[in-house]
Amino acid sequence: MKRNLILLIIIIATKLNAQNHTEDWDFYLCQVDSMPASIYLDLGLNEVAPIKDKGNIFWISVQMNSPKEDGLSSNEESEQLWEIEDQLTTAFASKHEVVYVGRLTSNGTRDFYFGVKT
Repeated sequence: MKRNLILLIIIIATKLNAQNHTEDWDFYLCQVDSMPASIYLDLGLNEVAPIKDKGNIFWISVQMNSPKEDGLSSNEESEQLWEIEDQLTTAFASKHEVVYVGRLTSNGTRDFYFGVKT
């Protein structure tokens, strides 16, 4: 299942043109590899697809220090995870031609996905 999610994110990332789209962030609860998961994704990117120069994707995984028993983020760690997300997206947007696609939280890990110039 995580492989399918990564493929979905790759498909969206290959269609990116972040400079000319209206953000439309949505949140989904689901299961990934039989574990509870949450997905936060900018569906607005679908309106500007395809973008040929953003055909690569990379992600950064952060191991949570104190996830809930189900592997999702805990209230005590949420603020810190949001700060990490803000710092990553700001740093990459200002220094590199990347687009923040979304994040996956599951099994004690938060993965941040970015589309990058090919």
